[in-house]
Amino acid sequence: MSLNLIAWQLQQTLASNTGRTLQFAPISFDVSFQEIFSTLCAGGTLVLISEDIRTDPMALLSKLNQENIARLFLPFVGLQQLATVAKTSPSLPIHLQDIITAGEQLQISNAIRNLMERLPGCTLHNHYGPSESHVVTAFTLPEDVAQWPALPPIGKPISNCQIYLLNQAFQPVPIGVAGELYIGGVGLARGYFNRPELTAERFIQHPFSCPAKEAPHKYA
Repeated sequence: MSLNLIAWQLQQTLASNTGRTLQFAPISFDVSFQEIFSTLCAGGTLVLISEDIRTDPMALLSKLNQENIARLFLPFVGLQQLATVAKTSPSLPIHLQDIITAGEQLQISNAIRNLMERLPGCTLHNHYGPSESHVVTAFTLPEDVAQWPALPPIGKPISNCQIYLLNQAFQPVPIGVAGELYIGGVGLARGYFNRPELTAERFIQHPFSCPAKEAPHKYA
């Protein structure tokens, strides 16, 4: 699971692999793993910040400029706050090449549009994944900000992960029909530690795997 995510992230990063990444997430959050290891495994530089900077959008904007940050992982709320203070700031984080947002639904506000229009060399990526998997899908927004929808999609599965929209009988639903999202592949957790009842509730045997070829996957 972890190796798959890091290998995929190294292939997707538009910023130089030896560039500078800000570790925005506290160490207790799963995104911190993605920040730390996708940077160090590529020989890049990981820039740490204090809690005061993490909670102050203006101080964060200044830090991005001072440290020549090329890659930034932010939840939507953090991105919105940063974009809001950037509207009145005389300086911009011009070294940014990748902004990756996850954890909440991405909403393209006027402030975010304005920021990204002023950073033509920067690309915005939308990652999705529940706690049972971390990142399982990704969508890179197009270069032309004017084409961005207000609510961008979650994208397509990352390497070695699968996404299914199934009905109550665990069969795929037709295009345009509502279904429930199920996740399969190596990006999925094996279950909840010491919580067999919760594991049984959230994980089921993969209905589309072939026993003759591989052991059944579980998915949430």
